[in-house]
Amino acid sequence: MNSLNDIEVVITRPKAQGEKWQQQLQSLGANTFLIPVLEILPLNSNNDQTERISSLKAILLKLDEFQKIILVSQNAVNEAAAWIDNYWPQRPVGIEYFAVGSATARLARQLDFEITAPSEAMNSEDLLALDAMHNVKDQKILICRGVGGRTTLYDELTKRGASVTYGELYTRNLPEVALSQIQALKLGNNGRKTVLSAHSGESVENLNSVLEALTELASETKVNIKTLPLLIPGERVAKIAKDLGFQQLIVAKNATDNEMTQALCDWQ
Repeated sequence: MNSLNDIEVVITRPKAQGEKWQQQLQSLGANTFLIPVLEILPLNSNNDQTERISSLKAILLKLDEFQKIILVSQNAVNEAAAWIDNYWPQRPVGIEYFAVGSATARLARQLDFEITAPSEAMNSEDLLALDAMHNVKDQKILICRGVGGRTTLYDELTKRGASVTYGELYTRNLPEVALSQIQALKLGNNGRKTVLSAHSGESVENLNSVLEALTELASETKVNIKTLPLLIPGERVAKIAKDLGFQQLIVAKNATDNEMTQALCDWQ
């Protein structure tokens, strides 16, 4: 990969995922700022999640009734493993596990899930294209995810005749501190090429919310923040960014560290 010595990257991933990518970028010479615009909070960390926790427990107690379980993210893998192992000292047999994305699949295997995933792509559409996702009539399928989000998997699998249930394991929030952290950067005003980054549609939306709240930043730095390059994974996220007014997009093949970095190097 090329040197990134004259680039600074604003990393907006949750801290746990962002730190690993930050190390890779720094090894190539980039200056980096890790400012999560998305934080992951387990259900049991919030006092107002009693109803969701009760619903999740009821699902887990009948886990052996599902034929397929889909893990949509690395966070879903970590939380699902903890919850399942808490209720099932020996995991139920006969369940097929699927992952959205190679990084999710890799983590799932590390946590002893026998997992199937698309070979390269990292989205719901490519998971739905797998042969195993076509003949699902009358099957019970559990989608492990955070609260809210895309409904593509649920909608399409339901159309195909499956009985689909959400196991919502965590919440995603915009950290309040992101506003002051991004404001303090004085983006685009220090001689380096500044690149914003977002690894998901929700992160783009949260980043947009932060920037919209910082209308004074543009006048202070003489930079229109929406004109700064935004590095994102895939055309679906690119469309979200375009619709929100981001003007210069760097589109990676997917959200893996290597592909995001390679797209940045190619742009450079």
